[in-house]
Amino acid sequence: MWPTATQIFPFLPGRAPVEADRQQQTGPLPDDWHIRAGFVRERDGYYCRNCGAGGGPNGNAELHVDHQIPRSVGGGNEPENLRTLCRDCHEARHARLFAS
Repeated sequence: MWPTATQIFPFLPGRAPVEADRQQQTGPLPDDWHIRAGFVRERDGYYCRNCGAGGGPNGNAELHVDHQIPRSVGGGNEPENLRTLCRDCHEARHARLFAS
């Protein structure tokens, strides 16, 4: 398997970490978030869409579900706007650390 450009250069020009207003309240995730997140992880094969790290049945990476268009700027919770990222890529994308 050949590495993708984003595996070599995790944040290419135009893919810089998202600057979100952390003071803005985005509201709670939907009640069925665990179902949506599970669907997205399964759809993505339990691999990080950025670096290819495997989680679940494919490795030990902690997999997160990320909003490609952040909720803070109007992104929705539809599967088309969601993707699987490993913890490291998710933290890099948002330029912050997530609580364990």
